[in-house]
Amino acid sequence: MVSDDALRHDGSCVCDWTTGQARHMHCWGLDGQTWEHLVNNRRATHIVFFAVVAMGILTALGAIVMPMSSLERLAQFATAVGPIVIVGSAYFVIRQVQEAQATLRGQLFDATAGRMLDLSRLFVEHPDLRPYFYDGRDVPDETDSLRQRVLAAAELHVDYLDTELLRRKLFAPSLKELPGFEPWIRGLLRTSPAMCRILHNDKQLGEEAWYGEIHTLYSEVVGQGQAAWPAASRQSAAAP
Repeated sequence: MVSDDALRHDGSCVCDWTTGQARHMHCWGLDGQTWEHLVNNRRATHIVFFAVVAMGILTALGAIVMPMSSLERLAQFATAVGPIVIVGSAYFVIRQVQEAQATLRGQLFDATAGRMLDLSRLFVEHPDLRPYFYDGRDVPDETDSLRQRVLAAAELHVDYLDTELLRRKLFAPSLKELPGFEPWIRGLLRTSPAMCRILHNDKQLGEEAWYGEIHTLYSEVVGQGQAAWPAASRQSAAAP
């Protein structure tokens, strides 16, 4: 299974995947768009393969039927078999890539579902935390022991959602059919001051900021004056 650490720090899984695709593309002289079309469209892959095989068979039959010398007939057979061998090898590699994509899609989906279940379980086990994420309740005062629990849960949410956005960016071909997380994230940023505080403090770190992808959505919600915190952003948006 692809771990969040691999996505965030190592990147080796991504490098191995993309490097392998680039190597096959270069070997067969395919541009990126053609390669992606063949990998993601099984019907197109089958049509190309069987078309080349049919042409090779016709060429071979021509070598048998047409009157020619043995040397010419041998050359004709070589001409017929060559493209079949090349396209056949390409076909099986593309099929391997398709199966790898299917496996990767399943692993990524399982990882996403598992993390979402953990967040749901958090609110089931600690229902007192839910208003701080869905009802707009602000973080408790420093004297309240609940404050650290709320901030920890908010950081857990931001970690997960930022990782999911990064995952979908890096593995876009495998996850393009799944619904995006953007509506959910925007909704949370409108109702969870705790998450907004986490992102606000992180943004102040500049180049040392930990989060990346989620800041785009946070800036969008803040710019619209809809962020749950600070309250001044809403007031300024409502002012004439």
